[in-house]
Amino acid sequence: MRRIPPPIDDQLIDFCFPLFKTETLGNGLTILGLENSGTKIPKVYFRLGIDFGEKNDPKFREGAAELLSCVLKKGTARRSYAEIVEEIDFTGGSLGIDSSQDFFYLSGSFLREYADVGLELISDVLLNPAFAPSEIEKERKKILADIENEKSSPPFLAQRRFRKVLYSPHPYSRKSTVKTCWKLIGDMFIRPRFTSSRPGISHLMRLLKRATNILGNGK
Repeated sequence: MRRIPPPIDDQLIDFCFPLFKTETLGNGLTILGLENSGTKIPKVYFRLGIDFGEKNDPKFREGAAELLSCVLKKGTARRSYAEIVEEIDFTGGSLGIDSSQDFFYLSGSFLREYADVGLELISDVLLNPAFAPSEIEKERKKILADIENEKSSPPFLAQRRFRKVLYSPHPYSRKSTVKTCWKLIGDMFIRPRFTSSRPGISHLMRLLKRATNILGNGK
């Protein structure tokens, strides 16, 4: 049998990673700034990664990181949830929060002219969450409903069992249940420690300085 070589192009596309700047704040937060001069879209992108994920959920309170990601932007000490949504829409942006096994992510995109407004909004959501009991209860009920629905899914049940067998006793083996979610209360939510952020920016040095002024007080 004659073997045919794979169709690999000899002329590989040259790729040069754009220049980036790094700034480390006094609280340990590392900011990486990358300017994409080739795009015509007048938007800036921010992504904040915190070394805090589902593996850090307290034992018998699994689901804390997921619940935190759901309620974090549901109001701050200075803004209601409706005001946050209105401000995001005004800046032509988006704001998302998510958690994984290892990390907690906050990402946002805003029109370039509202970059400072967007960064200030992100810092307010991250540093001054209201954790209103009504919002916590609302999001907890959604998570409980999802868990009940997933009980009828064979792939979900198989994956949960597989993780328990593979990773036990590591925290990776633990997942949220109806019982653990009922133990989640607002008082257990504390401000996590910052570790890294990767914003994509156009006016690089100006925004690095702005980020230093806004986020430099976080612990």
